[in-house]
Amino acid sequence: MLKGLNKLIIENNFQLEGTVKSPAELLNELEKSNKDNTSLVKYVRTELLQELEEIKRKDLKSNIECTQLPIAEWGIKQINNWSEEIKSRREQFSNLEAIAVIKRANFLFTGYHLTDTQILCSLIALKNKSNTRGKLLQVATGEGKSTIVCILAIINALKNKQVHVITSSPVLAERDSKQKMKLFKMFHLTCSDNNDKTIYLHGRKDCYTADIVYGEVSQFQFDTLRDQYSMLGTLGVKECEIAIVDEVDSMLIDDSSKIARLSSTAAGMDYFQLVYVYIWQRLLTIKERFIMFNNTMYMVNGKVGFENGKILLEYLDD
Repeated sequence: MLKGLNKLIIENNFQLEGTVKSPAELLNELEKSNKDNTSLVKYVRTELLQELEEIKRKDLKSNIECTQLPIAEWGIKQINNWSEEIKSRREQFSNLEAIAVIKRANFLFTGYHLTDTQILCSLIALKNKSNTRGKLLQVATGEGKSTIVCILAIINALKNKQVHVITSSPVLAERDSKQKMKLFKMFHLTCSDNNDKTIYLHGRKDCYTADIVYGEVSQFQFDTLRDQYSMLGTLGVKECEIAIVDEVDSMLIDDSSKIARLSSTAAGMDYFQLVYVYIWQRLLTIKERFIMFNNTMYMVNGKVGFENGKILLEYLDD
């Protein structure tokens, strides 16, 4: 009965088959949700659809890579050459071409094309006249936030900027950096996570030599304190220029009360050394009072011995 009731609830409250919104529906939703943002509304009405269609063109060719093949037919070799041209010669590239190349790379890596939602989110995030302002994107669960993060990370890293991707947990940071490593490698980009694998003492952490660094917000806080407060050189010479926050509500709302603080030695603690020694010796003495006999644990106040299978109390403690 419960299984039947559960099936009935699911069928009446959830779609059994997902539906994909058309570009027109997505643009209409964008415009309604951002009606107070005049610049974004103008962008949606005048340019966004054309840019989306340009990226999805099957005959789109690169202005950088000298090949007659359209981007939609590239292999890993062409993607490698394209990114090498950009990194070695500091070639300027358009965001449209970059997203088209990433779209092809993502298909080679996962077997799936980028969705319209992922492309539109990336275009909106990259459309920024002022370099000092960020963007807040609301992306529903299942629409590919991790992929959008990858697109933005790759494009900014190709512009020779170190990118920090801030996740909600160290487990996600390690997982995402390992999963996306091959995709980043297609563009001659390196990635790592900043989790402390061993006890950190001093000096630059190797992870900060990477182009893209994943990590939990508290780990970035600790490493910044180590570098700038304790002067341990943790971050090295590279400075973070682009921060991409995954699950921004987790960082700014759920965990807003959490703070990072480096441990330090309290003044006068050395005077407690004798007390600590006494406590330790006392604990060792108490430990010796516990004995196991016939699968039963006993605690005795005194010294005991064993004779002919019996416990003998030699003397009793005061």
